[in-house]
Amino acid sequence: MKEAMPQVFPKTRHRFCMWHIMTKVGEKVGGKLAKDEKFRKELNAIVWDKTLGREEYEIQWNTLMTEYSLEEHKWFKQMYEIRSSWIEAYYNDVFMRGLMRTTSRSESENGLFGDCINTHGTLLEFFTQFESAIEMQRHNQARLVAECETSYPPMKTPLQIEKHASSLYTNTIFYDIQTEILEGSFSCKISRKEQATDHVLYTIQEGKKKSFTVQYYKENETVRCSCGKFTRVGILCRHAFAVLKDDDAEVIPAKYIIPRWTRNACAHNRANGDIQQGGSDNTEREEKRLTAKLWSEFYSCIALSQANTSEMQEMLD
Repeated sequence: MKEAMPQVFPKTRHRFCMWHIMTKVGEKVGGKLAKDEKFRKELNAIVWDKTLGREEYEIQWNTLMTEYSLEEHKWFKQMYEIRSSWIEAYYNDVFMRGLMRTTSRSESENGLFGDCINTHGTLLEFFTQFESAIEMQRHNQARLVAECETSYPPMKTPLQIEKHASSLYTNTIFYDIQTEILEGSFSCKISRKEQATDHVLYTIQEGKKKSFTVQYYKENETVRCSCGKFTRVGILCRHAFAVLKDDDAEVIPAKYIIPRWTRNACAHNRANGDIQQGGSDNTEREEKRLTAKLWSEFYSCIALSQANTSEMQEMLD
């Protein structure tokens, strides 16, 4: 895969599976360290922390290696040398929301079809069960769409920005954003606030040890956090919401709303289901196919132009 990726997908970045790497730790470090819960906990805290910057990661990794005399350990040295191929901090500039990992793909497939297919079944039984499994997926999708169109999730704060999020996003995405709003309100505090020429520079303290820098440009509604969550995941982080709360913002800035996660996008996607059922009229079926494809391409273009004012203006023109 490492050799094939650059040839087939030249504009993508290949990332090694963190889960597979971390499952090897026990066999690589030997029996004593493998059973050392303190070591495993400290290692996991470094590797899986999505908020660590590159310098912070390297300092903490080297400190841990020194503490447990692993500086010359062959496997750990190798993993550190290829850190840019698997550690989260080196992918902060890559949009990874909704990413389907190879492991997740195979395991979810096994989970979906494993209950209804067996090695002794006939080909006819396979296709019958396959169709049933697909119909179940479509039913679940239709149920989620219906829930999204007919209900709003409960609020946990009196903030207007949370109400705005609930009316804007699908329920699934809203719960992720609600968590960030809650943490921004109760777990984060502003430890420093400086007025610069065209923006306000905030220092946000999260817990006792972590601090993040947020730049807030009120005029063009731009909020940039050093944790890089929006770039990486596509939703604003708790530190950004702490700043927006401080400014009494009532809505999420438009440039930070990814259209494919909104309630309206959910309605447009139903066209795909209609195409599957189809009708005898080829013209109508083709029209629906093109409409669905056009919506998909249109939303993809908007998502790609997010946070780039000149590109969005070009699209608008």
